[in-house]
Amino acid sequence: MVVYAFGFNALHQTRPTATPHHSVAVFAPEKLQNIRRIVQCFADNTLALTDGDKLVFWGFDPQTKSVVSTPTSFGKFGHRKLKCVYGNGTSVIGAVDEEGRVWECSLAELKNDAAIIMEDISDIAYRGMDDVVVAIDGTGTLYTWTPQNPTPNTLVFPPSSSPTRFVHLSFFPSTPTSSHFLALNSSGTVYSWGSNRFGQLGHGNLDFVASPTPLEALQGIPVLRMACGMYHSAAITEGGDLYTFGWDSKGRLGIGAGGEEERNTALPQLAVFLDEEGGEMNEGINVVDVACGAEHTVAVDGKYGQLGLAPPPSKHDSWHGNGFNIDAFRRHPFFGREQGRQVTGCVAGFWNTFVTVEEAEGSYVMST
Repeated sequence: MVVYAFGFNALHQTRPTATPHHSVAVFAPEKLQNIRRIVQCFADNTLALTDGDKLVFWGFDPQTKSVVSTPTSFGKFGHRKLKCVYGNGTSVIGAVDEEGRVWECSLAELKNDAAIIMEDISDIAYRGMDDVVVAIDGTGTLYTWTPQNPTPNTLVFPPSSSPTRFVHLSFFPSTPTSSHFLALNSSGTVYSWGSNRFGQLGHGNLDFVASPTPLEALQGIPVLRMACGMYHSAAITEGGDLYTFGWDSKGRLGIGAGGEEERNTALPQLAVFLDEEGGEMNEGINVVDVACGAEHTVAVDGKYGQLGLAPPPSKHDSWHGNGFNIDAFRRHPFFGREQGRQVTGCVAGFWNTFVTVEEAEGSYVMST
């Protein structure tokens, strides 16, 4: 497996390079050398695992207030093997290791003083708006704490709610102002809570929700995966359909509703996928992964192994009438089985994207 990256690159957060002159944006997907997995993508920096399972980072370093332009060892968690990382990329950072232990420390301080907060944790999420951490333990129970008060407490639900065992959490790590959570239980029901200013919770209104509340609009439709953007969300159903909800500015929901129309789509809407001629092709789509950035969404189609909602590296205006603002999902011409690059997963940063690819020998390189 290899990792390709493209998008905003002003602080080297997308493409690390030792070259003194670099592009502010990486338009053509570029392979990251010796990187096998993106662990977390914050607004200004990126954490990843090398082929040798070493944790490295590149981009803006909040400790030294400087730009790290090449993959550099990240020592906050020692040599522990990590399953996932949470935080805001500027001050708070924590991780869950392969043993299920939660380690948390300060990014802004030079000393390495990660402390254990909890054990037997399967997934974790962080909300930058109020420094709230939420975690799932081995029994499927939700716990919460803050870095200022690291004593875990069981998350309280509304009296009418009867959740089952939780299995997955989602949050948007690329900004300290991230404002909502999504949680998935073992029955495939999605719960959401937090800020709902743009309808990103999917409840059909713009009201703040204090505790996990199931999405009535998706009741009876089992969900397998989900993702949080800054002001929007996405969910993949058991049948491979993709629903998005929240702010549709710049077409980030991919529902074909007009990219410059700034609407609140507070109920889940079925995403629209287009073929090369611009015709809808939702019948042949089987979405297996999704990621949400600040103003974009990417989806992986399991049948074709291609990527949606990404412009080609050149001729942007010819691909869609309003340039970068694409209001429906289109396949990226660089990826897919036909090109010898089978996409298996995706990660979205603030304005950038990373994809994991199973690459065939002899696959061509797209010119820019």
